[in-house]
Parts: sequence; C-alpha cells; structure tokens
Amino acid sequence: MHKEVKKYLLLFVLVFFIACDEEINTEGKSSIEVVSASDYSIFYGDTLVIYGENFNQNDITLFAITNKDTLDINQGLIFVNKSEIKYINTILDGNYSLIVKSNSIYSKSIDVEFVNHPEIETVDINGGSFFLGSEKGPSNENPEKEILISKNLQFSKFEVSEFLWKTVLNQKGIFNNSKTKPASNLNWFQAVEFCNKLSNLWGLDSVYTIDSDVVGFDTLANGWRLPTESEWEYAALGKTESDYYGFDNPSQIAWYSKNSGYNIQPSGKLMANSFGMYDMLGNLEEWCWDYYSITSYSQAKAVNPTGPNEGEFRVARGGNFKSGIAEIRCSSRVGNNNLETKGLRIVRTLQ
Repeated sequence: MHKEVKKYLLLFVLVFFIACDEEINTEGKSSIEVVSASDYSIFYGDTLVIYGENFNQNDITLFAITNKDTLDINQGLIFVNKSEIKYINTILDGNYSLIVKSNSIYSKSIDVEFVNHPEIETVDINGGSFFLGSEKGPSNENPEKEILISKNLQFSKFEVSEFLWKTVLNQKGIFNNSKTKPASNLNWFQAVEFCNKLSNLWGLDSVYTIDSDVVGFDTLANGWRLPTESEWEYAALGKTESDYYGFDNPSQIAWYSKNSGYNIQPSGKLMANSFGMYDMLGNLEEWCWDYYSITSYSQAKAVNPTGPNEGEFRVARGGNFKSGIAEIRCSSRVGNNNLETKGLRIVRTLQ
C-alpha cells in the first residue's frame, strides 16, 4: 500500500478507536510512546519486545493492523512494565502496524513483518555415486565401498545456529542467541526432535516418529531431518575424492586444534566446499541418523544405506574444534556421547 494511503488509514483507525472508547479521560495522564522494537521481522513462536514509555501494565492492549483487519493480540502478551511489552507471536503472518493502547491513549504505530517459519540458507545437491570410506583410514572406515545416493537433497549451508535452535524449540536463555555461532552440547534425541518441530513450522511431513527412546525414520517424508552417514559424506566430499574436499591446507576449511583456540567459532568464516557448504569439517561434529558400528560399511546397502538397525551410539561426522588433523577428514567417523563437541546440520529429500 502507498505510504500516504497507509498513514491516513491508520489515522482513521485511531480516530475510530478513540471515538468508540466509552470513557476517555486523558486529563493528568502521561502520553505513551513506542520507541522501537527488538526486531522488525520475526516468525511464528518468536518473541517481540516493544520498547517505549509510560505503559500501564494493568491497562494495556496491543493491536495489529493491516488495510483489511484490526486484531486485538493481547493473548500473546507475556510481560509488560512501564517501558517494555513482550509479545510471543502465535497468530500473525504478514506485514502489520502495531499500536499500543494504555490508559485510553493510543501510541504511534510501528511496522513489523511476521513470517510463519524461520528462513534457512540451503544448497540443493543432485544424487550420484561416490566411494564411502577410505582404505587408508582406520578400520572403522573400511572397506571403501561404492554407494549410490539416488535422491536429490537440500542441505543447510551452515550448521544449525543457536538462534535457530532456540527459536524452533522455544527455549529461552540456553544459549547466547547467536545467529552465526552453531548450537552445541546437543544429544541425538534433541536433534531429531528439533527436526520434527522445524518441519511442522514449515508445513512439511515429520520424518521421525518418536516413542520414548524408540525413533522411526520415514524415508519418504519431505521434512527436515539428519543426514544419513552416506549422505553426509557424499555432501562433504563435494564431488571430490580428497580428505579435505579439494583443499591442501585444512586450516582453510576447518576449525580444529591448530587454529580454533579450542573454542567453537562462528559459521561461514572459512572456505566452503564445491557444493557451497561451510564447516563440514571441524568446529562441531554433526549428528547423523545411523547407529555407529565398526563394521557398518561391510554390511551397507549399495543404494541409500541407512546403517545398522541397532547400536550403542549414533554416528557423528566431521571432527570438531578440538580434533587433530587426522580426525577432520571427510571419511573420519566417531560414535560417542561427548556432547560438548556435538551439533547438527539438517537435510531434506526433494520430491
């Protein structure tokens, strides 16, 4: 809508509100003011903070206005004091002008965009054949075996961030809420739960059925999930056959013991592989679907393998910020529950 038309429409709405107020008495009352917002684009389930002055926590109404609707959205209020209003979005999708009413006085509007799911930077990868494992590596990487990934895949370009993790699971305060630092200290069950909830936000099929510690995998579902071990290695190699996906110097592509300072680093600061994916090696080990077994490869199917049917641990790939150089190769694999070094990258099957 043209800015001038929108301005007059908002003015009309405000006048209409004031005219319809049964008891309007502003004498002796301080004007309320909306100054700013914590963000001007938020998504479903996220919290918006409106900063201002002279809010009355016992008499507050928050309106969301478009050219078609005026909505009372007080059901989303979770906190109010004189200078802050916290609203958790559970209903809005689109561009709205927010107006605060307090003590029968109306604030100026503030424009906010609401979206129904968090955006994720992705890369699309066509299926193909590659050699899983390495004859030069330790016994758990043998035998080297040709595998066909028959499906086209959409991977997240980066490891899942603290911000994305917190928002999808609606967990406040567990991280620093960074949009660039990957979420860590995550167990495998939390990872699959996250994938299902993200799928729901996107309106996609849930991949996993979760019954206590028993998790089923619907291989035909289109939702977000963990990669299988073979999908992960196929994506990491990026059509190369190199330990470091075509780079000679691991420090160009991976945060590990030599260059990380033994700290988790922000995503995307080093070079990407040929598929455009960052930090496939180092920084955090990434959970995969498969159970870990030393003999997995000798038993693996030739097409879209999903690993053993049982095991003590799940596989994690890529090495981490504490790893030595031998542990940040594309073929390196571990099975343990050292959660400090665990994160995740997500994938979905393209239909």
